[in-house]
Amino acid sequence: MVNSILPRIADKEGIRDGNGGGWCHELSELLMKDPETELFVFYPQKSSRTVVRGRAGELRYFGFYEEPSPELRYDKALEESLRAVLRELSPDIVHIWGTEYVHTLCMLRAYGRPERTVISIQGLIYFIGEKYTELLPERVIRRHTFRDLIRKDSILEQKLKFLKRGEFELAALRESRNVIGRTRWDHDTVMRVNPGLKYFHGSEFLRRPFYNGEGWRYSECEKHSVFMSQSYYPVKGMHIALLIIKELKKKYSDVRLYAAGKGMIPHGLKEWLKRDSYSKYICECIKDYGLEDNICFTGSLNAEEMKERYLRSNVYLQPSVMENSSNSLGEAMILGVPCVASDAGGTGSMLRDGIDGFLYPFDEPARAAEYISELFEAGEAVQDMCESAAEYAGSLYDINKGYLEYKGIYRELMCCSADDTGGRTDDSGLS
Repeated sequence: MVNSILPRIADKEGIRDGNGGGWCHELSELLMKDPETELFVFYPQKSSRTVVRGRAGELRYFGFYEEPSPELRYDKALEESLRAVLRELSPDIVHIWGTEYVHTLCMLRAYGRPERTVISIQGLIYFIGEKYTELLPERVIRRHTFRDLIRKDSILEQKLKFLKRGEFELAALRESRNVIGRTRWDHDTVMRVNPGLKYFHGSEFLRRPFYNGEGWRYSECEKHSVFMSQSYYPVKGMHIALLIIKELKKKYSDVRLYAAGKGMIPHGLKEWLKRDSYSKYICECIKDYGLEDNICFTGSLNAEEMKERYLRSNVYLQPSVMENSSNSLGEAMILGVPCVASDAGGTGSMLRDGIDGFLYPFDEPARAAEYISELFEAGEAVQDMCESAAEYAGSLYDINKGYLEYKGIYRELMCCSADDTGGRTDDSGLS
């Protein structure tokens, strides 16, 4: 079960897919080619109230209907719908990607065999929700734009929705026997929720373009440019990034921050009416800090476009207030881009401070600015750090090694019987 449609399925259904979930896509492609495996994929869709069924190559897929606001209540009808399909398929193992949505709990209960079910930890939304409004002014947290009033979706209301979804997440973790994670933070966090979990280490995969071609070179980058891969909601720390750029501008008047994703500066009445409070606050900060000529929103980028943007940047910045293991940071590292990241959540299990890049406390933007300045000044001398990051990321995101990890997990689950109560942990691979 995945949280968004896979590219192969989207192509078959004639749907324009997004740019996320590359790790699920890569694993599914490998499983399809494995003669030992028959693969069924469940994904959420909002166009049909009946289950969308189809086949794409060797993969059979099932698009289950999910309400537009799935965070608000448990969906008993979805549980029954999933149970009906599962009875038909009778799978040996159910692998659920992510705990962020209520369909995780629905699938867990629908299958009814927790000893043969495993949940991959992506983010942990309850704990992200706790950090959602960090370093934002109270007036901004509580205010509403026109769009926020219509959708009942202010920053505070967004935080409360995360926490509500997090209640279903906590329930799923408490009812589970098995989880897959990859950082010290996610291990320690889920074990606090349910000490009886069996914890497996499972690597994530990057999108294919990031494993091929040349890496970052100082001579080819845009000097004094900084890139961040997401900016659309507070957890990703765009408001913190602006404080960092404000500090850097004192020394580098030409500093430029490129932020991937939809632009936050409205053009015309329609966009002005549709903007949310966070976007409004970002626009206010850009103006107040005098950064009108220093910020560029790139729009949505596919994998190839993201790779080009990484390679053209002087530094990659991750200013998040919470992460588990950011695949964007992994993409930057494997390309050898100089990296500065907030030491939040599981990031310290991905990037070794002072070896592969720099970590800083998320609430100390001045420290981040110092590290970025150090990388700007280092020029070609940063190459050793870049090569170290690329080598380390190559080991973290090794597809062949990761695939063997997953096959090993599946084999172990196949040996489980209904009276296996779990209660064991496996710390292998954690750093």
